[in-house]
Amino acid sequence: MEFPTRRQLLINTANGLGGIALASLLHEQGLLAATKSPLRPKIDPARPFAPRDPHFPAKAKNVLMIFCSGACSQIDTFDYKPEL
Repeated sequence: MEFPTRRQLLINTANGLGGIALASLLHEQGLLAATKSPLRPKIDPARPFAPRDPHFPAKAKNVLMIFCSGACSQIDTFDYKPEL
């Protein structure tokens, strides 16, 4: 693990404090409005994989699925080259 240099430490600290200051200014001006609904949908812990409402209405009418069997897997195509 490499420790950051003084320059990196000061830059990261300044960026963090600048972000906090910017968020404070945007909040004061009302540009950083809180959303009424949560960003993440509520998920039932008993059924985490249950279908949920989509983020946007669906536009596609049909879906074309192409399945090509018989190709090599990515493990089979690994070719060890010791000369490299």
